[in-house]
Amino acid sequence: MKRIRVIKWVRYATVTALLMFLCLLIWANWEPKTYTEKHIPNDVQYIQLNTGQVSQPQLMNELEQKISSVQGVSSCSYSKVAQTVGVMFRTSVLNTPALIKKVNAITGLNVSVKEIPTSGGCPVGGVKYFFISIKNALKFRA
Repeated sequence: MKRIRVIKWVRYATVTALLMFLCLLIWANWEPKTYTEKHIPNDVQYIQLNTGQVSQPQLMNELEQKISSVQGVSSCSYSKVAQTVGVMFRTSVLNTPALIKKVNAITGLNVSVKEIPTSGGCPVGGVKYFFISIKNALKFRA
């Protein structure tokens, strides 16, 4: 008698798990992929570089232009408040150490990667990111 109950429970649990996975799969593919998901490469990385204080607006613009001219760099923006340069680049063309070496050579500055804290903060953002990563992993709709 107990064995039959266990077998029934296992069947119900299996069916429930399969239904939950099916619902998750349908949810992930409910909307078609956006233009960005279809056309922007996945090998893009963003880093912040410590540059120190650049006081003159002309020097800020020159710094942005010099870094943007590096092959593989998609965009570059100087933050006067944080005294950092945000750089978006393609990892298939350039890696982080090579980028830092080229930026140091071009600008004459001694830049370094600013460590962005990854812990702390609101846990809701982490849960949201978890579900978004699951959705992106299961999305196969064109």
